Amino acid sequence: MHGSGEPVRAGAYDCNVRSLCGAGPWPAPGHRLILGSGRRETSGKSPVRGARPVTTTPARIERETAQRPVPAPPENRRRSGVSQAAPLVLCYHAVSSSWDNELSVSLATLRHQVRRLLGAGFRPTDAAGAVRGNGRMLHVTFDDAFTSVLGALPVLKELGVPATVFACSSLADGGAPLSVPELAEEVAQHPAELATLEWNELRRIAEDGVEVGSHTVSHPRLSTLSDSALEYELVESKRRFEDELGRPCRFVSYPYGDQDRRVRDAARRAGYEAAFALPVGSRWGDPYQIGRVGLWRSDRPVKVYVKTSGLFRTELGRRLVHARRPTSAGQASSAPSGSSCV
Repeated sequence: MHGSGEPVRAGAYDCNVRSLCGAGPWPAPGHRLILGSGRRETSGKSPVRGARPVTTTPARIERETAQRPVPAPPENRRRSGVSQAAPLVLCYHAVSSSWDNELSVSLATLRHQVRRLLGAGFRPTDAAGAVRGNGRMLHVTFDDAFTSVLGALPVLKELGVPATVFACSSLADGGAPLSVPELAEEVAQHPAELATLEWNELRRIAEDGVEVGSHTVSHPRLSTLSDSALEYELVESKRRFEDELGRPCRFVSYPYGDQDRRVRDAARRAGYEAAFALPVGSRWGDPYQIGRVGLWRSDRPVKVYVKTSGLFRTELGRRLVHARRPTSAGQASSAPSGSSCV
């Protein structure tokens, strides 16, 4: 009965009762249910042929509700296929206003972007939380371990946002510049901008609470390597980081975002807890291809807003926004000439 004491048409409770009981026989047009009475009344209109009388009582609702499957808990929803926004993991590279390259954003830009996201209700989380969690959580990562990220880490600490820095173990021996073919001209013109963190610097930031992960030994395209070379890049870099830093190396990020099933399986066998990719080709819910949003120098505020929205953190949104993202040489890109996603 409704609060007024008058019977209520079935349609008035249609959504609520269906959500409780699921699909089932429902009154034909012209019928109305008197909840709790077990009676069916008609308004004089002819019922649909074949319609059966419906007895809807609180006991029936309780019984049918108990028979419905229990929804997956939040931590399992991504793996069970429920469409839900994943944690937002940002991927930066260099943080420098003096290097006019797509890989480099200014410190002021990074601060503004992160503060805006916090103001929009994102909750900071560490790398492990980004792997396990769902919803409006935020984590910041830096690929390549350029020395310029040292200026960004105190800003993130001030804002309360945990960070992960992914470094190449072979470069950390002397802080050598990242001299991959895509950046050959940049290395010649701006060697200091491409200098990377040495072991002592990596130890210092790790002691200060920054997660340090592997970006492999030498920054290759992993999917192009032989099985033995792939294993070396993943296993040797993990071993070296653990020896040098005296702590587990739990995470890896794929250079260029380049990965496939064979690469993911190799990362799993190497003992990493999870691996971070870039949105194109990555699938949220698989811990060995955790999607990230790459932010680039040419990204304007509107594009950053779209890329960090819940829509973008779905497969459709990623396809729309990343149709022309910065890529390596020879692929379609909206980035300035000479830039690359490393």
